[in-house]
Amino acid sequence: MSGAHLKRKPVLTGLIILLVLSIGSMFGVLRLIGDTNQDLARAEVNRLQSLQVMDMLRQTSDDLTRLARTFAATGDERFMEYFELVLAIREGDAPRPLNYHRIYWDYVVASGDYPRADGEPYSIVELMKDAGFTSEELTLLERAKEASNQLAMLETEAINLVRGLHANAAGLYVIPGKADTQRALSILHSDAYHQAKAQIMGLIDQATEVVESRTRQEVDFLQLKLEELKVIAIFLGISVLVVVVVVLILAFTWVRKEETAQVV
Repeated sequence: MSGAHLKRKPVLTGLIILLVLSIGSMFGVLRLIGDTNQDLARAEVNRLQSLQVMDMLRQTSDDLTRLARTFAATGDERFMEYFELVLAIREGDAPRPLNYHRIYWDYVVASGDYPRADGEPYSIVELMKDAGFTSEELTLLERAKEASNQLAMLETEAINLVRGLHANAAGLYVIPGKADTQRALSILHSDAYHQAKAQIMGLIDQATEVVESRTRQEVDFLQLKLEELKVIAIFLGISVLVVVVVVLILAFTWVRKEETAQVV
């Protein structure tokens, strides 16, 4: 074997090794890009669901306020039933309607019909945990939910004033008495009621800001990671092309030299 052939062998071997490593790295990066795309999709879905849960707690509090005030103003028993059902759904004591985050009670109040079928019972606290809320976020939301529950007790008192029922020592509204619609309406429109409502919304808004910031950071991080991986994949792709071109040029050069040597 000539000296020229001996020199070519390590060069060719090195180029082949570099080519294999570049191709392997490129496929590895492409796989990471696929995984990161999936992670990004999950993060975006989680962000949407997290914010939906936040809005659901706010909407539930508004629904309870409206239903309690409507019952106090009209005495229509179905609004009391709706009020109790909203509470039961929130606590997981009644089936949660499908797509409950969409418009729901406006349809029910207007027509008396339920627009969608029920799913499984699922409390709003379970939804929060499933969404991966941090301990700080859960604490804020638990405080908001507890404040809403306290307000619901005030709303329940107003509802039973309209029904002419008063609480016993255990807090159960079973003692019959005189209905007092005016006092019920006064409770539901009092300064104390508005202040309690503002406290709930303040806690929900504070928690929403924290959740929005965290989920936005998660999405931004994955988007940046995806862009970086794409740049790396492009670089590796170019590297593969360069190595291939170099191999072809060397092969062509060596063949031409062999042909020239044979002619001479």
